[in-house]
Amino acid sequence: MSFKINKKGIVTGVSHGGHYQTHGGLPGMTPFLTPPNYFLNPALFFRVSGLIDYYVKNDITPLWVGENGSCSKVVEGTWKYFIKKYKESKKVIGNNGLMNRVPSGLVDVRDFVLRYCNKVYLDFGFDTEWYHDDRYILCYQFSTTLDDIQYDFVFHVVDKCRLSLGEMIYHIVSNTFAGRGFVILNEKLLHHKTPFYESCNIRLIAHFSGVDFSMCNDYKEILKYLKHSRSQEQQLASIKLQLKDGKDKKGRSLTDDDKDKLKKRYNKINENPVHATNMISSDKHCLYTVNPRVYNFWVIPRRQRCFFKLDMRDTMKLAPPGSPLASLGESLGIEKMDTNVLDKQDNKPLNFYKENMKELRKNHFDFFVDYAIRDARISYEWYQNVKNIIGDGVTVSAIAAKHLTDNVKKEMLKYYNEYSWDKHARGFKLEDGKPNYNLFYKSRGMFGDLPDYAYIGGRNESFSHGLITGRTYDYDLRSAYPAQMQVMRMIDFDKDPIVFNEGHVLTHDDWLHIGQAGFGYVHFEFPKSVKYPTIPLKSDKPNLKGSPVFLRKGYGLVSAPDVYAAIQVGATVTVGKQGFMFFDLKRASEVDALEDFNELDVDNDFIMHPVGFGVRSMIQIRADFAKKYGKKSVQAQLMKILVNSTYGKTGQGIHGNTARNILTDVSEVIPYSKITDGVIASTTTSLVRCVLGMIMNYIADHGYTVHSVTTDGFISDFPWEKMLEIDDYLASISTVYQKVIKACWGEDLEYKTGKGSILEVKHIQDDYFFNIKTRGNISLDKDKSYINPFTNETVTFDGVFAKAGYKGDKSFKYLSDFEKRKFLLNEVLNRDGKLIDMQSDMLSFRDVKNNSLKSITKHYDHIDDIKKGLSMDYDKKRMLQEREYSSIKTKEFKSDYGFFPTRPFEDMAEYEYNADVHSAFIKMGHNIKSDIGFLGYKKALEHGFPKFKKVDKLHHLTSNELKDYKDNFKKYEVRQFLIYMLKHGGLQRKSLFSLDELKRKDYLKLIDEVYGINALDMWKNIAKRDKHNFDYLTAIDVFNRLHKHYQFVYVEELEFEEP
Repeated sequence: MSFKINKKGIVTGVSHGGHYQTHGGLPGMTPFLTPPNYFLNPALFFRVSGLIDYYVKNDITPLWVGENGSCSKVVEGTWKYFIKKYKESKKVIGNNGLMNRVPSGLVDVRDFVLRYCNKVYLDFGFDTEWYHDDRYILCYQFSTTLDDIQYDFVFHVVDKCRLSLGEMIYHIVSNTFAGRGFVILNEKLLHHKTPFYESCNIRLIAHFSGVDFSMCNDYKEILKYLKHSRSQEQQLASIKLQLKDGKDKKGRSLTDDDKDKLKKRYNKINENPVHATNMISSDKHCLYTVNPRVYNFWVIPRRQRCFFKLDMRDTMKLAPPGSPLASLGESLGIEKMDTNVLDKQDNKPLNFYKENMKELRKNHFDFFVDYAIRDARISYEWYQNVKNIIGDGVTVSAIAAKHLTDNVKKEMLKYYNEYSWDKHARGFKLEDGKPNYNLFYKSRGMFGDLPDYAYIGGRNESFSHGLITGRTYDYDLRSAYPAQMQVMRMIDFDKDPIVFNEGHVLTHDDWLHIGQAGFGYVHFEFPKSVKYPTIPLKSDKPNLKGSPVFLRKGYGLVSAPDVYAAIQVGATVTVGKQGFMFFDLKRASEVDALEDFNELDVDNDFIMHPVGFGVRSMIQIRADFAKKYGKKSVQAQLMKILVNSTYGKTGQGIHGNTARNILTDVSEVIPYSKITDGVIASTTTSLVRCVLGMIMNYIADHGYTVHSVTTDGFISDFPWEKMLEIDDYLASISTVYQKVIKACWGEDLEYKTGKGSILEVKHIQDDYFFNIKTRGNISLDKDKSYINPFTNETVTFDGVFAKAGYKGDKSFKYLSDFEKRKFLLNEVLNRDGKLIDMQSDMLSFRDVKNNSLKSITKHYDHIDDIKKGLSMDYDKKRMLQEREYSSIKTKEFKSDYGFFPTRPFEDMAEYEYNADVHSAFIKMGHNIKSDIGFLGYKKALEHGFPKFKKVDKLHHLTSNELKDYKDNFKKYEVRQFLIYMLKHGGLQRKSLFSLDELKRKDYLKLIDEVYGINALDMWKNIAKRDKHNFDYLTAIDVFNRLHKHYQFVYVEELEFEEP
């Protein structure tokens, strides 16, 4: 036992379960105070309920109060604040709710102090179970771990009534957790008047939380407190009362002019809630709060009012994109309970209990309780891992931004005396939410927002459509965007930009480094032999603005790395009228650094951009976690999404996208993030496209084919055993690629092991796969074994499976992965027009809130309303070529579908024309999956495609509208037939009708019999004109229909006519 006298009182305590040696005062001196008997028991030292009172009563500061030390949790300022609160709560509040202020024997007194002072949160995983479209509640579930004990709470509901969130949390905190330090004050006052008192902090964690949050009957009340400040609420209430009474606060009458001014004041306050940006809603039902807000609620109506601070997190935004809760649980070692066993046991259809939770609760109550609580537990545990591994935040990208700036500052201060992200990394500062490019440097001001306009998406293309036979590989670029952030070089803002004027032909000699940022306008032309042009442009047409296209020649605003790749593959690039500028780069030899840069961070004397320093440590930590815990571990997964989220955050707000504020219901422009920078975002994206473009053309030059590319990877028949040849090729262009790999993963290029490559194999398609379109590829290969050509080890891979946006119905959802592949492949092969898919039937949280709905499911008046057409034909980014032969025959699958190769469009005009024709062709319900389908598309391009608005959902039309539509469509069909007959040689096929020659009147008679249309005027009109837009496939359908009618009515009559 030790006592230490200081100016502020007496400090006493033990550490590590033992006693401090005496110090201070005189040896052997009797202690100033006589401790209680249990005080010297190390096992109970931090868990004794009377200990707090002992410290407070005797004005003792425990030894565990301090900045450092193995048992220190509480800093001195917090201890002082606690003493003040603890004393005043007893003095002012008295015994009202005192049970929460007396430490329980289960709680560590240090934790009690922190909780009492609201320095920590009480986290709850939260979930609900319900049934029916109107969401009749079955139960609410809360999960947490407190004082090393797991707690799971299930609030069962009867008669479909809904409970309030406030009631449930109050019950848990004030009863089960009494004495743990979390205090919810009980007062009989409308509003809290105790000046020193602060309520406990509650954090709810759910998956797709808006669904569960809106199940509470007080959720709108909570939203109200998240919206306006207390001061604003008081002002609104005061103005409302004055307008109602017609008198001001002092009882004086209001004139009409006074009332108008008050109404304007009311509207201004109401329309500008100070906390309106506090809650964010995304992905329809993801909810999270930026800062906790106070929530008042009645425990006993009009008698007992309480409040706590509420914060919300959504695991959908803290996990890999699109991850279901079951996959998060699997990573945590918490497997989803399987109801199919009970289905079988009770002779129910498969997934019966999963779709009927009420029946599950009724027939298997214990199982239901365990099943229900599991999602809440998974949400809680996942969030705890997020906090412990990467830190707290509302989204992974927000956490990533903080990691990036912290990492960059830490690394840069090794070399510089001062460092600022705004000044030294991006060269500008945000003022009132907008960038001031002229604040720090002239050079940054010269570029202005040009980099923002040059920022377009990654490369996503399919280069063929159909059945691709032979072995192919799905290659990924390793950490594509974070790695290319390290290829980018540090900008020297103090130097003027390097400027090239109109007419200058750019060559690689104009670059200081491949990672040099530069922007400008250029004319370009690729040789016809280049299969994969590397410069992206966007059309100005509204229906084509979203997607970049890679043309053989064109003109536009570009980013420097795209041009570098173009020159590498043989393109001629000439600076346009507006000019082209590079940022100058910092050279290690010119920097007076505090210490020498790591040689891997410098390439040809040019230093890595600060953003590269920021992401590198994250990649290294991820690699360490993967080695230590496994690639699929929670630790490795979280670091993966953390580092991958960094890139997206650098582009936030650049394009002025909007989002709807869930509290004000107003669309707002998404603001810049703290790391948004058009230079970084645009250059990084361009560097990824650059390296992909160079690799793809290298593959083509060596006789192989790339079938698809998706942002950071590609599918090709380029052999695995030749993979490192690509790394040698890139090394011949720049040594920076191998330096990045060495710095991140500690690997040199080794042919014996295959290590050190920029590529890694993600999937293998053994004999074949079906290439649909961009992000649409289907292989039936599952868990196949292959020999690693470098190590000779046996490894297992699946084939690629990307569904091209197909969602499917409930039955599709419950299929196994293999069955999904097989089902979708069959649907694509046998499609007639667009594939029928199901629309999302989920309402947004905004819809539920604004319309006070119980249901989150859209109501459809007709079964066809939930259906949508999804094209599985080739998309319009390249020019389709004639079909080539390919076939496959295995146990699972056989087909001779063939495939359609493609070529790049010549220029923007050809692309835009093709895109318009393609859209109209597909909307008419046609397919390009056979020779005749391709011929129809080819003729549409040659002659133009007729305009006709085809209606898919005829049940929306009135009876008269339906009749008119059918009549017009018949006329459209007949017109295409007559164009075919008169202008495209159809009359030469008359022998199909009969050996006798048919005249005009005969064709018109057939048309009248089948379609009920007198087509004489139409015939004459078509015969007069030389040019007609033409729908060949519709014409052939009509031709065949009329021929069938002719055969049935006339030919068979002749054959069976009695002599």
